[in-house]
Amino acid sequence: MANAQLIAGVKYGDDKVAEAEQAFIAALRSQQVDPADYHKVVGSPNRYAAAVHWHQRQLAQAEIGDDPAAFRAKVEAELRARYGLTDRDAPAQRPGPQPSVMPTNLATARNVGARNGPAWSGPTPLGDILAQPSIFKR
Repeated sequence: MANAQLIAGVKYGDDKVAEAEQAFIAALRSQQVDPADYHKVVGSPNRYAAAVHWHQRQLAQAEIGDDPAAFRAKVEAELRARYGLTDRDAPAQRPGPQPSVMPTNLATARNVGARNGPAWSGPTPLGDILAQPSIFKR
């Protein structure tokens, strides 16, 4: 158990482990722990880490409550108040995608671009190739 507590303390911090342990023991004494949660924590290979996870879930559930939509509205109101936004500042409904300017089929379109590349004058004559100095001459 001491090793499990040390490992959980290194991973989550000793203060979080102690807080989670105290919260779990207090919930056990007041019989507020769900039996499934109790067996999950007690049956875990590392009871302290499982207690920290249980405590984090309990804190999140206490903050959010039973109505996630109400929590979302509360958070949105807090953000609007923080940044000084009103309902008028809300973004307008986004329009759908703009129609494409390019035609969908280019099979009959002609090439009207200017040709700027050099014209090919054929293969290099064999005499020019053999007349070049070679680095392999003896």
